[in-house]
Amino acid sequence: MLPHLHVAIADFHDAKPLLHVEGTATGPTSEFLAFIARTPVAGWIGHVADDATASGDGRLALAFDLPLRDAAATTIAGAYQFASNGVRLGNAPALTTVNGMLRFTEHDARAADITAEAFGGPLTLQIATADGRTRVTGAGTANLQLVRQQYDAPLLDRVTGTTDWRLVVDARGQDVAWTVESSLKGATVDLPAPVGKAADESVPLRIERRAPRPREDRIAINYGHTGKLLMHRQITAQGASADRALVLLGKAAADAAEPEQPGVWIRGDVASANVDEWLAVDQAAGAAAAGGNADALSLNGVDLSAATVTLLGRRFTRLKSTARKQGADWRLTLDGSDLAGTAVWHAATASQPNGRIVARLARFSLPANEAEGSAAAAAAPAAPSAANRWPEVDLVADALHSKDRTLGKLEVRAQPSGTDWQIQKLVLANDAGRIDASGWWRNASAKSQTTLDVAVDVKEAGAFLATFGWADAVKGAATKIDGQVSWIGAPSDFDYASLSGSFKLRAGPGQFMKADPGVGRLLGVLSLQALPRRISLDFRDVFSQGFAFDTVDADVRMQSGVMHTDDFRLVGPAAAVSIGGDVDLARETQQLKVRVRPSLSSGVSAGAAALFIANPLLGAAVGAGTLLAQKMLNNPFDQLFSYEYAVAGSWDDPVVTRVGARATTAAQSSPVER
Repeated sequence: MLPHLHVAIADFHDAKPLLHVEGTATGPTSEFLAFIARTPVAGWIGHVADDATASGDGRLALAFDLPLRDAAATTIAGAYQFASNGVRLGNAPALTTVNGMLRFTEHDARAADITAEAFGGPLTLQIATADGRTRVTGAGTANLQLVRQQYDAPLLDRVTGTTDWRLVVDARGQDVAWTVESSLKGATVDLPAPVGKAADESVPLRIERRAPRPREDRIAINYGHTGKLLMHRQITAQGASADRALVLLGKAAADAAEPEQPGVWIRGDVASANVDEWLAVDQAAGAAAAGGNADALSLNGVDLSAATVTLLGRRFTRLKSTARKQGADWRLTLDGSDLAGTAVWHAATASQPNGRIVARLARFSLPANEAEGSAAAAAAPAAPSAANRWPEVDLVADALHSKDRTLGKLEVRAQPSGTDWQIQKLVLANDAGRIDASGWWRNASAKSQTTLDVAVDVKEAGAFLATFGWADAVKGAATKIDGQVSWIGAPSDFDYASLSGSFKLRAGPGQFMKADPGVGRLLGVLSLQALPRRISLDFRDVFSQGFAFDTVDADVRMQSGVMHTDDFRLVGPAAAVSIGGDVDLARETQQLKVRVRPSLSSGVSAGAAALFIANPLLGAAVGAGTLLAQKMLNNPFDQLFSYEYAVAGSWDDPVVTRVGARATTAAQSSPVER
């Protein structure tokens, strides 16, 4: 009701009498909106105010002219002044401190520069209606913390700050389309690349809503050049509910695609993807969402192609992967430069709280660790409350590759145990031999450490070493090694500097070949090819062309990357060699004492050979007598002709000196035969 009302008919005798009504009223804005809903004005503005709610008061000024003989020709001129009102139109954001003038006629409504606050920031709106269509434009700033409070969207809790936004709404009845745009300048997005951004960066964001058919709509979100999200929703009396969504990343964002299958699907063609970082985000989001919205869309499929993928701290290259959800499990197909095969991810259960992955790979190559310095990275303090998130693993790779070499078949079975990871089975096998190991990857006291019981059973050491890149280093030599080793870091981060433990080595008949120590530098030291050639007795015939041996026996201890032995023994037909001392695996140096005993007992002496040439009969007699004397006196000549050497320096350039003799200079020492 208009308390201040003026009604007049200027001329009752006019052929077309005109009733003029004019008045003003002040009252609750909610009553004004209810008044609009009961008048033709509601149709003129597309009924956009039918579901509106409001608080506060306003002032209405209304004037209309009603031809008494032609009511259809009525004209209206009205204005409503908002005075610090609160207004909400349907599901649109709530507006507070609304001020400004809304003007309307019998044909349209319009408003210029209505000011308000939304999402904790100022907002300016313009409204125009015509022919039953309403257009609203606006611009303002938003506090993203308040946006999170009003909209429960995944990962929105990782967006903070204040940023600009622009709004365009086009409505005709219940058909409402709108677009929101922002530069996101001032917003921090705490997510992995390529989505994350700093506050001072600008990334264009566009959110668009369209309603192609009644009772459903389509939301499209474009995020810079990173990608876009397409979402289909069903509209009911209870609100909008998403039933399918498609995420397009990188080059795939240019595809003309629509969400067609239930759930969330991801399709990407990107330069890089860090799965480790996104898994950490997913775990945090999963913990926060526990007991949350049960109707939320679930991820059902992923098709990803990436130039590089970081997983478990490793960078895999040119990887194409597909993943499909089946019940609670995921089935994956992988094809890349580093691996190819299939895998099944079994979701967490009470008996397997971290889940279980079963992988069957045709080939597998483990790239280098992304961290700089595996020991330093592993020894870095970890959060003491961090739970062990490593899953149970059952992996078989038919061919394990390393540096363009095929090492053999790999089998791994492991499971979490408290904060540790129990390695139940670790096998690397090929035609020449196999390595079997079991043990623990322990993560406690802010330190990661791997401890393994290892057994090596090699049929032919030369062929086995050749698979690791040391071709032609040894010939023959069936070998067994048993022991325990440990190092700082993960099982895949073998670290020489922290290597500790002990092992026993037993090898059968074989021969060190004339190999370049640069290929197997430690083997080059053990083969004794570096013994000096300018000493009183020349051993080139014994060692330089490859030392043949019948047995090799050693007991070795290791501490912080330094191997120590007191009884490394090589026994061959030409000589018996004992080695003791230290070898630094990290620095590739040694401090060794070597004792060489030529096996004169295995044949005639040099003197007997000379006599045989001069007088075969006398030589044979002396030779036979010498051999008999040696056997009776327990090889006295072997003991007499024993030589000791000190081997120091690097593996590449060892320095060999005769013990008890004047140390040879670098110029006097024989070079390492390469």
